Amino acid sequence: MGIIVMIFTTSCNQTPTTEKPPTEKQLTSMYMRDIGPFIVSTFTDSTDLSSIVDFKYMDINKKIKECRLEKSIELYSKIIHSDSCTEFPIFEVKNSNISVLILGDKNQWAAIWIMYLIDRNSKTIKKVEIYYKAEIPGLGVKITNTEFEEQFINLPIQINDHSFGLKQDEKIIIQGGNLIDGISGATLSSTTVIEISNKLELFKEYLR
Repeated sequence: MGIIVMIFTTSCNQTPTTEKPPTEKQLTSMYMRDIGPFIVSTFTDSTDLSSIVDFKYMDINKKIKECRLEKSIELYSKIIHSDSCTEFPIFEVKNSNISVLILGDKNQWAAIWIMYLIDRNSKTIKKVEIYYKAEIPGLGVKITNTEFEEQFINLPIQINDHSFGLKQDEKIIIQGGNLIDGISGATLSSTTVIEISNKLELFKEYLR
């Protein structure tokens, strides 16, 4: 009887453990880890990002400055959370003319941010990765499909005009030099992606 009481008492005293959700800083660091594989497919978690990129940023006056990883994380965090951004992170791939630029925006349904792998010589997009954090799970998520992202590959950034336009269901929604076919049923998200992509013109002095 005493053993039964002891077991019952012990089980009552055990409190369930719940995992704490990641902090905003931890979330940003998780997304930062995506930059390495975005550049080099063989990149692993054990690889130091600073071994393949130089950390820079564009300040409020459109001047390019060097910075530390911590500054890059700070700026990336603002983009992810759609804060008012006047400075933008730049990840320059060492010994190359390739840079990773990151831009974002928020519509009424979701925060969207995009990584662009840019060839500075040709001013063309070599790779795109779209990220999406929706208030309603699944809504508009098709913009992260590879078929949609690949439409941007090898397109030029027209630094003096809107580089990208949007065609939705055979109707031009946004005028632009390069027309992108929107995702059916995701007009708002498709529009936000185009608006974000046209912000690449902010880097026109950097890309000259």
